[in-house]
Amino acid sequence: MSLEFKILNEDGRARTGLLSVNGKRLETPNFVYAATYGVVNLVPSSEFPRLGVKAVMVNTFQLHRTYLNDIREQGGISKYMKLDGEVTMSDS
Repeated sequence: MSLEFKILNEDGRARTGLLSVNGKRLETPNFVYAATYGVVNLVPSSEFPRLGVKAVMVNTFQLHRTYLNDIREQGGISKYMKLDGEVTMSDS
């Protein structure tokens, strides 16, 4: 896995940055959508580009407990969620 964080601007304690994960880029600060069970409630992943979704946060414990076999069959969480360019993170 390739991971890099670069600070772009600073103003006192505030800063903006660029998070790069495996070639995907996320400007910070940024709103990260919660997809606890691999789904953002009421928003299909096909709408993410139109809405400007750049990142989602999943809960590995919940996914492992409930959907592990489905995720494996699909080839990973990004394919399971039908994500294209979004950064996928876990809080577990």
